[in-house]
Amino acid sequence: MSSMLEKEQVYKELLRCNKCGGCQVICPTYKATYYEGNVARGRLFLVRKYLESGEQALLKTPEIIQSLEQCLLCESCTKVCPSGVRTAEVVLYYRQQLLEVKGAKNKWKERLYRLAFLNKAFIPLAAKLAYYYQKFGVIPDPYQLRSFLSQYLDGQVLRDNPGTGITLPATGQRKYKVTFFVGCASNTFYHRAALAAINLLRRWADVTLLDNYCCGAPLLSLGAVDGFREVASRNLELISREQTDFIVTDCSTCASVLKQYPARLGVAVPVMTKLRDLVEILIQEREHLSPVKGSGRQKFTFHYPCHLARGQNLKEPTQKLLDGLFGSSYQPHLEDDSCCGGAGTFGILHRDLAQKITAAKLANIQNSGAAQVVTSCPACLMQLGAVVKRLALPLVVKPLAVFLEEAMGESR
Repeated sequence: MSSMLEKEQVYKELLRCNKCGGCQVICPTYKATYYEGNVARGRLFLVRKYLESGEQALLKTPEIIQSLEQCLLCESCTKVCPSGVRTAEVVLYYRQQLLEVKGAKNKWKERLYRLAFLNKAFIPLAAKLAYYYQKFGVIPDPYQLRSFLSQYLDGQVLRDNPGTGITLPATGQRKYKVTFFVGCASNTFYHRAALAAINLLRRWADVTLLDNYCCGAPLLSLGAVDGFREVASRNLELISREQTDFIVTDCSTCASVLKQYPARLGVAVPVMTKLRDLVEILIQEREHLSPVKGSGRQKFTFHYPCHLARGQNLKEPTQKLLDGLFGSSYQPHLEDDSCCGGAGTFGILHRDLAQKITAAKLANIQNSGAAQVVTSCPACLMQLGAVVKRLALPLVVKPLAVFLEEAMGESR
């Protein structure tokens, strides 16, 4: 995804679709529903109908809204499209228009998202309240919310922020000064993953933990452009103050969205050229990582998040890293870069559809013979872990940083 598209640019994208149907074979929502409105070709047709007719009623038609809301924004369709149509950008444009309609049902989401993601304390507090509600159930639960939360929240990983604003010295030979962008999910649900990432970085760098806001991905995917620009501007102000060699995050979604800031805000920000996904630092320092090969190791596979594989075009370099470090212990699985169904808040807002997509992904993972599935996106970790738990599958789901820290510890 690149800059925000205006109406004329969106229409040009729509005209490039030749309706070949190639997107059907790769679209996760279409394969889960076999509904034409849930594939790129169908979604593009609906948006084109809206633009050409100008009928505001098309922004209030439940079937159309559902079709456009159920897009994962995974960009798989663009990858195979012979015309390179940017369907995700077209969908974002529609969602933006939807929010501007008086009485739009998504208005409450926009208000909630702005409250949550423009307030640093909101998400950790809300997560803790949800956890204790899930654990103790202090009020009646007709919608089985406790059961739902028990799949998505694990008290063992619910912790406080690892400590923003502090600098941790390098444990090895210092080569860099790194500013660590702490993602919302790492901060709230995957504290151990954030610490593992920091420990890996400290092999080569002093690490300063940035007191940042959410990267803005939830606001962007909702179509809340003003809210996204506000949170992005706040983060850019914080990042621009840093005297650093690299800005690094262990969340591939954060990395992908942060890299879009200059284009989406239409500003030149030289410091953002220093932004790196943790994976990129590991690739850069590959020669200083000890191989962890051996016939006795458990087989594992890697789920390539959409924001890593397509958002940052890092699938092939990551494959080479894992293959070089782990050899035959690393087992790729069929469609290993297809969306898992998490897609930020998608797994929560469209739970049934998301879990069908996840179940198909997990079937491919199990067929690989792997005992563990590793990934670099907290939303993917949450979604895969929830469905593994619900289906009682013999799989362990791990953050990449935790997996590597454990493996590197074994190799010493």
